[in-house]
This record gives sequence, C-alpha cells and structure tokens, in this order.
Amino acid sequence: MKPLHLTMTAFGPYKNTETIDFTKLHEQGIFAIAGATGAGKTTIFDAISFALYDSASGEDRSGKNDGLRSDFAEDTSYTAVTLQFEMHERVYQITRQLGHIKKGNKTKTGDKVELFELVNQQQVLCTEKQNKSTIDPKIVEIIGLDADQFRQIVMLPQGEFRKLLTSNSLDKEAILRKIFTTERYQQIAQHFNEQKKLLDTRYKESKQELTFFMKQLPETLYIREDSKLASIVNQEEVNSYQLNTALQEELLYYQQAVGEVEQAYQHAEQEVSKARENFDRVLKHNEKVESYQQIAVAYDDMRQQKEQIQLKREKLAIATKAQLIEPYMDALDEAVVANAQAVQQLHEAEASYEEIKMQYEQLIKALAQVQKTLPQIESLRTTLKEDETQHLPRLKQLTQLTAEEQTLTLQLETAQAALATQQRIDQKLQQQVNKLQQEVNELQQQIDEAPNYQVKLMQLQQEQRHQTIYTNVQKKHKAFEETQALCQQALHRIQTEFDKAEAQREQQRAAELAAHLHDGDTCPVCANRVSEAQLATYPKDFNLQHYALIKQQYQEAKDELAAAKSDVAHSATRLAELEIPKRELADIETEQQRLGQQYEAHMSQRKNLAAMRSNLQQLTEQVALNTDQLQQARIAYDKSQQALQQTQITMTLLQSSVGERSEQQVNEAIATNTKQLQELTTAYEEVTAQYEKVAKHYQQQDIALHVAKERAEQTTSQLQATENKALIAQQQAGFTNTAAYEQGKLAPAIQQQLAQLVQAYDTEFYNLTQQRAALASYKDQTIQATEPLAQAIQQAEHTAREAYKQRDVVAQYIALCTNLLKQLDILIERIGELEHERAQMVHIADVLMGKNELNLSFERYVQTYYLQQIIEAANLRLRVLSNEQYQLVRTTALTDKRSQTGLDLSVYDAYADTERDVKTLSGGEKFNASLSLALGVSDVIQSFNGNVEIHTMFIDEGFGSLDEEALRRAITTLIELRNTGRTIAVISHVAELKEEMPAILHVTKKKEGYSTTTVTFT
Repeated sequence: MKPLHLTMTAFGPYKNTETIDFTKLHEQGIFAIAGATGAGKTTIFDAISFALYDSASGEDRSGKNDGLRSDFAEDTSYTAVTLQFEMHERVYQITRQLGHIKKGNKTKTGDKVELFELVNQQQVLCTEKQNKSTIDPKIVEIIGLDADQFRQIVMLPQGEFRKLLTSNSLDKEAILRKIFTTERYQQIAQHFNEQKKLLDTRYKESKQELTFFMKQLPETLYIREDSKLASIVNQEEVNSYQLNTALQEELLYYQQAVGEVEQAYQHAEQEVSKARENFDRVLKHNEKVESYQQIAVAYDDMRQQKEQIQLKREKLAIATKAQLIEPYMDALDEAVVANAQAVQQLHEAEASYEEIKMQYEQLIKALAQVQKTLPQIESLRTTLKEDETQHLPRLKQLTQLTAEEQTLTLQLETAQAALATQQRIDQKLQQQVNKLQQEVNELQQQIDEAPNYQVKLMQLQQEQRHQTIYTNVQKKHKAFEETQALCQQALHRIQTEFDKAEAQREQQRAAELAAHLHDGDTCPVCANRVSEAQLATYPKDFNLQHYALIKQQYQEAKDELAAAKSDVAHSATRLAELEIPKRELADIETEQQRLGQQYEAHMSQRKNLAAMRSNLQQLTEQVALNTDQLQQARIAYDKSQQALQQTQITMTLLQSSVGERSEQQVNEAIATNTKQLQELTTAYEEVTAQYEKVAKHYQQQDIALHVAKERAEQTTSQLQATENKALIAQQQAGFTNTAAYEQGKLAPAIQQQLAQLVQAYDTEFYNLTQQRAALASYKDQTIQATEPLAQAIQQAEHTAREAYKQRDVVAQYIALCTNLLKQLDILIERIGELEHERAQMVHIADVLMGKNELNLSFERYVQTYYLQQIIEAANLRLRVLSNEQYQLVRTTALTDKRSQTGLDLSVYDAYADTERDVKTLSGGEKFNASLSLALGVSDVIQSFNGNVEIHTMFIDEGFGSLDEEALRRAITTLIELRNTGRTIAVISHVAELKEEMPAILHVTKKKEGYSTTTVTFT
C-alpha cells in the first residue's frame, strides 16, 4: 500500500483542512515527521488508519472514534479524512466522514463513507452500495490485511511493535495468529481430536454391542442340551472364537438334519397328490352325469317352442323388406315439404319487391331537392368557425383571468399565513428534540457504566450446571452402591437355592441311570457294584421346570450384580473427573437472583432508552418533515406572487385585443347560426341516409326474387323424380301399395328385439344338440360318493403340514445360525477396524494437540516456522544495528511439562558467547531488536502473501533511547530500506535523525491551539 494524498478536515488538532502530498515524499524514500509533543504527529497515522479501517492507529486509541473530532472545529464543519492510495498499480480514494450533533440539534448527522477507483481522473464505484458494511470488507480485500495486521506490519505505533519481542509465548501465539491467520491449523487439530473422541465412543459401543449379542444369544436361538453352545453360553467370559465355533457346529447339525425332514415332506406331498387325483376323478364323473340330465330337460323345452319362433321369423322378414325402401319414402316426404316452402317464399319475394321499388322512386326526387342547400351550409360553417375559434375564446379568457386574479390574491394571503405557522412549529420541534437528546445521553451514560450482566449470569449458570451435574452424579453413585448391595444379597439368597437344586439334579441323573441297573450290576460311571438297598435311596421324581426356573433366576441375579458393579465403577470415575464445586447451590441461586434483578432493571433501562431513541427518531423525522413543509410554504408563497403578477399582465394584453361585441352577443350569434346549420345538415343527412338504405334494400330484393324463382322450379323437378323412385322401390319389395308398406313396417327397437330373440333361440338349440350328443355315454350312469375320498385328502394334508412345519423349523434354525454368524463376523471385523483406526487417530490427534515430546501443537508448529523466518530476516538487520553483537534465537527448551514451547525468544550475545532473555536488553537494544523484528515481519508477510504490497512503513518509536553510534546504525538501516522500493516515515524528536533525513514533514502547533503541516527538503 502506497499513500498518495491525505486530506484531514476538523480531525484531531487540525482545525481546518490539511492536505499532505506523499508523492513528493516517496521520491526521497525516507522522511521524518517532526513537531512538538501533542502537536499531532501520531494523528497523521490515526488519519490513515481511520480512513482505511474506521479506527485509530494505536491499540489504546483504536475503536474510539468519538475523540477524533477537533476541539477547534466550526460547528458547520464535518470531521472527515480522504486518502488516495496506490495498490497493484491501481489508484483508490476512500473518504470517511464522522457525524456530529450540530447546535440546536439532538441527533448526529453527516455520517458518510465512500470508496472509488480513480481511472483516468474519473471516479468509478468499487462497491454496489456506499456503506460501512460493504466498504470495510472491500478494503481488506484490496490491501490484503485487516486492521490488526496493518498496525503490526505497516504502521508501528508507540510502544506496540515491541510486543512481539518481549511478550510471553501465549501472547506471541495470539500476535502471530492475527498476522498469519493460523486459526485454521488450530481448527484442524481440534477436528482430529473430536474424531478421536468419536472413534473412542464408537469402539466402546461396538464392544458393548458384542457383549449384548452374547447375552441375548440364549433368547434368540434354541440351544440343544448336548451342544457345545449350551456349555459356553452360561460362562462369565465368552471368547468370540469359541462362540463362532459353537455356532458353526449348530449350523452343521441343522444342515445334516434338513435332508431327512425334506425327504419326509416330499413323501407326504406325493400321498396328498394321489388322494386329490382320486377325488378329482370322481368329481368329474359326477359333474358329467348331472350335466347330461340338465341338458336333456332343456332340449325338450326348446323343441316345444319351435312353432312360435317360426311365426316371429316370418314377421321379421317382412319388416326387413320394409326397412329397405324406407329411405325412398322418407325422401318423398322431404321433397313435398321443400316444394311447398319454395312456392311460399316466391310469393313473399314478389310482394316485397313491388313495395321497395315504389319507395326507391320517391327518394330520388327528395335527394335532388336537399342538394340545393349545400352552399348555404358551407357559409354558415365559416361564420361559426371564426366566432368560436377567435372571438369567443378571447372573451372567455378575459373573464376567466378576472376571476383568477381574485383567487390568486386570496391564495397569496393564505400562503403568507401558512409560512408564519410553519416557522413557529419548526422552532417548537427543535426545542423538543434538544431536550429529548439530553435525556437519551444521560440514560446512555448510565447503561454504558453498568457491568456486563449477561457474562456474569452465564458464568453463574455454568457454575450452577456444574454443581447440579456433580450433585446428580453423587446421588446416582449412592443409588448404584445401594443397588449393588441389594444385588449381592439377592445373589446370595438365590445361590443357596440353586446349589440345592443342582444337587437334586445330580441325584435325578443318577436315578435315571439307576433305573436301568439291578442288584449286583456294575455302574457304568464309577465301575462299582450296586446293591438293591443303594438303588432304593435314589429319588423317583424330580421337578425339571423348577430347576430351570431357579437356574434362570440365578443367572439373572449374576447379570444384575455385574451391571450394578459396572454402574458403580462408572459413576466413581465420573465423580473423580468432575471438579468439586466451590460453593453451595443455594448461594449460587441467591447470587443469580440478585444479578437477575439487576439485569432486569438494566434491560428496563435499555427498553426505556430504545423507546426514547424511537421518540427521538420520530421527532427528528418530524423536524425534517416540518423543514420540508416550511420550504414548501416558502415556495408556495413565491409561486402565488409570481402567478398574480403574470395574470395581471395577460389581462391587460387581452383587453386591447377584444372587439366591440360582448361575450353575450357573440354567444347569441353562434346559437342562431348553429341551430340553422344543424337543421339544414340534419335534413340533408336524413334524406341521403334513407336513399342509400332504400337503394341497397332495392338491390337485395331484386336478387332475392330471382333466387326464389329458381328454387321453386328446382324443388318441383326434384318432387317429380322422388315420386317415381318411391313407386319403383315398393313394387320391387313386393308391396302392392303404400298401405301394405306401412302395415309391414316395425319400429327399429322392436325389430332388433325380435331378431335377437330368434337368433338366441337358434344358438341355444344348436348348443344343446351338440352337448347332448357329446354326453350321450352318461345317459344311464349314476353319481358316486365323495366323502371317503375327502377324508383321505384331509389325513394326507395333515401329515404333509406336520412334515412342512418340521422342515420349516430346521430351515429357520439354519437361517438363524447363518444370520448370527454373519452378525458376529461383522461385529468382530468392525471392532478390529475401529481398534486399528482408533490407534492411528489417537496418535495423530495427540501429536496435533501438542501431546508429544516437544509439547508442540500443530498451530504452534506452523507459527514456529513463521517466527523462524521472521527471526532470520530480523537478524540480517539486528547484526548491523548491534555491531555484530546480538542475534535473536528461538528457544525450544521445555520450562514445564504442561506448557507449550517454540515461540519464546532469547538473544545470543556474541561478545559474551552466552544466550539470555530478551528482557535483559537495555532500552536502546530493545528498540533495535524490536525494529528488526518489525521489519522482518514486513518482509516475511510479503513473501508469503503475494497480494500484499508494503511500499510504505510508518514508525513511531523512541529513537532517543539510542546512543550516538546505535542511532547512526539505525539511520543507516532505515535509509538502506529505500533500496527495496519502500518509503519509511519516522516520528522522532532526535535532532541527529532529522538532520540525516532528506525530507521533513513539520507539524506546527499554533498559539490558538490547533496545528498545521508543512514539508521541507534538505
């Protein structure tokens, strides 16, 4: 960024408008800013920072724009800064203007911000809207630096660019984060840490899912007593490999059993098929016998209807013949009607023609009479046009202007009164605005001085939440311990019963074995001989269901105790993780209630302030509206005065041009001539219109007469031909006359119904004949019984269903075992993958979060790289400034195991060959080291960010702390920076420094208190 021109108006100590031309100073490469303390040297930096970022340059002044307005400024002058600067060979101009409360007002006016690009001395908008919300991001985009980075790199205010040198590791981390925007590396580390926690949770959930899978297995799958699965499901700890092997064994068992049940099912299905075939064969035989009997009865009925159907068939034939000649008879009727209509129309046309012919001859005579009045009509039109377009408008205008003169006189008086009223209202509103603005300022001051209740309440809520969590965990832990004790007691009780039942079960097994032994036999278990007395001691019965119930209760008691122990251990771990609360919940709630009441009162003040601001805004709007109305009242008064004068001039001119006749006389002449013209014109137009109408009608009637004659002749000829065709058609159809035709004709619906009836009879009689012949072999056969065959089908189907159920059960067990094996494989595979992924993620997350041998996080590691680049760039100048004595060194030693390292600085003293803390440097040495670091930051950020161009640096620091030799070296270093194309501006009171500068910007404080600027070249 290269500043070109800076213009300050009513800004800081500058009362008037001050313009600084940096283009001439850029030619020198380096210049000093000199002046008395408090004259306004640093204010030049503030003006540049304010123009670009809407805040002053120094950290103690940034964000406080209320103090930037000059105390010497006139009330009519606005505080404004305009900066022209160059970036990437493009020139921009930004203007920021601060609003202030003018005398007599209660609200600020004048806030403004504008940004243009100067192209060929023309202003081109850089943003669609000229406001702060759009221009501020655009400035950051153009320059490539935000306000904090700009102050750290381009503008080095008093006491601030030493922070990077002397600050601790955490402060350096914050500074480097601002300069190089390293937050994203911290976010990456946090992302991996969150992923690690997520994988931990998923791994624990998968392990719990495997445990649950093992516990639910007895409820999911029927377990055979002699299977390996039965021997391991009740174990406390079950190996997943053992479980997989046992499930494989169960699957193999059921796969071998499926063949036997399938063979039984197929045999049962074959028996069902045979029974159904026998049953279907008998059913078909019975159906044939019944069908023959029904068809024989229907056939006899149809033969009895044959004579009636023959009569209907003959009647239908006569109707069909009549239907064939029906079109000829219909055409004859239509021809008779058409001929009668044509003759009637001919008579009517002849009468109309004679009547219209007489009217036509009379109108020819009338038209000749009215054409003689045309010259008189034209003369009357000329006279009327002169009176209406010339004489009468002038007379009417004169009369109208006379009335307007009186109206405008009244309007002028009314406008004068309205102007006085608006002036009184404006004065009253201004007084109200000033009073309300004072009340708003007082209430705003009270609100600004109040503490941040929301933060305090949030802290109390967090403390309350922690107290509640700790109390709840304590209660749960106590409840879990009580549950554990109850579970232990319950397990002790049920274990006694289970041991007793287990002993009885062993005796029962021995009894079952003894049932097959006799006195003197050898026991197959212990190989001893048994006696009859010994066999009598074994119990004869045992309740197996009671044993299974006691065993289940014993297992449930063990599971409940294990779960209770797990809950106690988990709650104890959680209690150890939680910090012990510092105070009681009641104290927190009391403090929260007190702060809540204060916060409500504070919010009530804010609401009142908002309401007062709203009222102030409304009053301000009313003032603006009244100002507009006052201006309109002045305009209305001036317009009324001008209109009255113009009307009076126009009346004088018209009076001279008006003739001797009055307006009434002209109107009477116009009325008389208009009436006569209207009468003559009406008579002419009526006769002409009647003539045209009758002439047209006469022609139409002549044409209609010829058409009627032709149509009458044509219909007569058509009637003759149609009569001949109808007579021939009757004779060909066998009808002797028209009466015979009418008697044989039937209605279409009746004819269709009769045809359908005959056709249906023929079709049904034919079908019955064919069916009767086909079933003739069943004429003398009887119906067979079906009940025994149906019972045989039921018995076979019952056997097949039982076999199917057995096959389905085995298939379900196979599918269930297969599914359980898949689930188990998926769980084992998932746990292995999660364990591997979790181990990798833990390593990556710990390294990125700083849990490594160097205690160095990912963000801190990146920052150390940037800092090392800065140190190397800084040492190039520090060795010169310190006469090869000092070099900055980045310290990597760990001070303690909890702190991160990598950003601490020390200085290597080549004279003493030792390394020591930078804080041990003297004031001048610190200045040299700080200046070197600042210049190093500038070099590094330009090399890493190609969008940033730093053409100018502003240094406001104490060169007075340097001795003569150190000052000389500092001046030499700064002057050498000109070779890099940069311009250096230095604020200093040191005479030797100013003497070495090729240009000086003098800031002079006047005796009146305000300051001005001048530039001199040495």
